[in-house]
This record gives sequence, structure tokens and C-alpha cells, in this order.
Amino acid sequence: MLYRRACESVGDKNIKSQRKFQAEIAASLILVNAVRRPGRTSLDSTVPAPKRVCVAPPTDVQKDQYGHWPVKCAKRERCKLCSINNTDTLCEKCDLRLCFTHDRNCFKRYHN
Repeated sequence: MLYRRACESVGDKNIKSQRKFQAEIAASLILVNAVRRPGRTSLDSTVPAPKRVCVAPPTDVQKDQYGHWPVKCAKRERCKLCSINNTDTLCEKCDLRLCFTHDRNCFKRYHN
């Protein structure tokens, strides 16, 4: 109810549903001040891994300035921010590919 009142007082027309608002709050509470730790790999290597869907973290987690470390990976994939360049840099917390070179710093732009 407070969220709806705040949106109405500001004049925001894009009010989220209660379910979507609760899901975003839950995701934020889970991810805030958390560092992603690698899990165990599957013991059964014959079953293919399901295809991952890239979902960006909530904005408050994206900008919390805690535990976002650039990690180099063997495989290059498309940058989440500029969508043009391929990069081998991954944000450890957000689990997103972001450019981190002398020419462009999508990693910093995404987290500020």
C-alpha cells in the first residue's frame, strides 16, 4: 500500500502488481550484500545442463557497491550493456558479461 501511495504521489503511471513488487523485494533481500559462491558440479555428466536465461539483478542489488568483482573467463560472450562487443569479463555477483578494457568500461557504467 505504501508503494502504491508513493507512486501515485509522484505521478508514476507504471505501478507494479503486488506479486511482481514482492518478487523484486525478495530477490533484492536475497542478493543484497551477498557474494556468489561456486557450487558443486553435477556428478552425472551425461545429462546436458539446461540453457541459462540471462536475467539482470534488481536495481538496488546492481548498485549496492558490494561484492561486484570482475572475473576473467575462458569463453567470450556478448556484453550485457553495449551488446556489440564480446568480452571475457564476468561480474561475480551479477553473473553478467560486461566489457572491462582500456577503451570502454561497461562494468563501471553498469554498476553506477
